[in-house]
Amino acid sequence: MENREPIIPTYDPLFLEQRFQNDGAQSFREHIHAPHETFHINRIEDYMAHRETGPGWDNRPFRQTVSNFVFLTGGTSIRSRGLQRYEIQEDDFFFVPAFEIMSIEDRNPGVRGYFCHFEPSLLHPGRQNRDINVPYPFLRIAGHPLVRVAGESRDHALWLLNRLEMEYKRDRSCRKEIISAYLIALFEELLPLTSAEAQSPARAAHDLAARFHTALNLHILDKQRVGEYADLLRVSSETLNRSLKQTTGKSAGAWIQETLLLESKVLLVQSDLTVSEIADRLGQKQPSNFVRFFKSRTGFTPGEYRRMNVSSP
Repeated sequence: MENREPIIPTYDPLFLEQRFQNDGAQSFREHIHAPHETFHINRIEDYMAHRETGPGWDNRPFRQTVSNFVFLTGGTSIRSRGLQRYEIQEDDFFFVPAFEIMSIEDRNPGVRGYFCHFEPSLLHPGRQNRDINVPYPFLRIAGHPLVRVAGESRDHALWLLNRLEMEYKRDRSCRKEIISAYLIALFEELLPLTSAEAQSPARAAHDLAARFHTALNLHILDKQRVGEYADLLRVSSETLNRSLKQTTGKSAGAWIQETLLLESKVLLVQSDLTVSEIADRLGQKQPSNFVRFFKSRTGFTPGEYRRMNVSSP
């Protein structure tokens, strides 16, 4: 059987490094350092200065195996997380958890600030499990990704970002424990600025919900039943559903259906595949079943949705 490419590409840090260099020419190599696989931080304006002579970076959706954020000190940028678009303004942090679908819709050369990606394990010194939940609502799949800073909080955040950049650029002498400490301090600085309703519910339930969302984004094409995810996470279906309803207000089945819908919407807008081909990639052997599924949740057939959202040449 012919191997199928993932619907939405997933990039690890090494592949991201290649994209940085290809997009901004080889001279950007000096901004990539030894800890890149675990942690990376750079000034957006440094990257943009090199990119202006490069071939450009497409704006199609993708995933990263690491969490990431941008912080703008000037200009604006439009980015998407899932199919939700956000206009990021000066003094905004914008967060995307690992394996979440994202896209960058503009590359404004006037944008200034920081870009950072990091392994979630950096937030748990001494523990290596990348799927450990973090206590910061802006790093959750269901969390609000924007955090605005002002006054002393802005000054403290800028100081910590500068210290992270300085430590990172020590290259091979960069100290992972220092990176971890500054990163945690930065997120603790931002935590009081998040809404009260975004604060953590029961920890065990939230840990399970976070692991479910990671698994869902990784396995949605081959696992579409609640029981399959419960088996993968080594819990009962009842426990999985209870934890998800407690932390997100939705059942596991609802999240599975919404993720399938998101994948199909992105593919309808971002590819030239036929509706039948999209149905096949989503595991629907009968295209008519996919059409009914899509229309029941959007009010439109896949063809109608594509025509509404794809500009004519």
